[in-house]
Amino acid sequence: MMQRYARVIDGVVSNVVAGVNLPAPFIPCPDCVSIGWSYRESDGAFMPPMPTHRWTAYEFLNRLTPAERAAIRTGAMSDPVLADFLMMSQAAQEVVSDDPVTVAGMDYLVSLGILTLARRAEIMS
Repeated sequence: MMQRYARVIDGVVSNVVAGVNLPAPFIPCPDCVSIGWSYRESDGAFMPPMPTHRWTAYEFLNRLTPAERAAIRTGAMSDPVLADFLMMSQAAQEVVSDDPVTVAGMDYLVSLGILTLARRAEIMS
């Protein structure tokens, strides 16, 4: 009986094919899975891609609370990585939710304790 299989590269579905008992790197998948979906090896879950959001620099920074913005400004005085993220987000014509600079910057804010993972997700949604 034919089954759908996903080929996963670096945690992302790169191809979906039908076949019988296909060997690795193909992974059996549900009918809804398509190219671009994520695959979490730890539990075998397939997840649709997150929607991309775009904001002006003002709109993006306004998604942060005044306290979060103050913590970023204060931290940026002594942390060059944080200062760079602040400068880039202020200068951007558009801040794009899945842009590598945005993702890295938001992850950095979490690593510093300025944001929680839940708050990061709220801002980026």
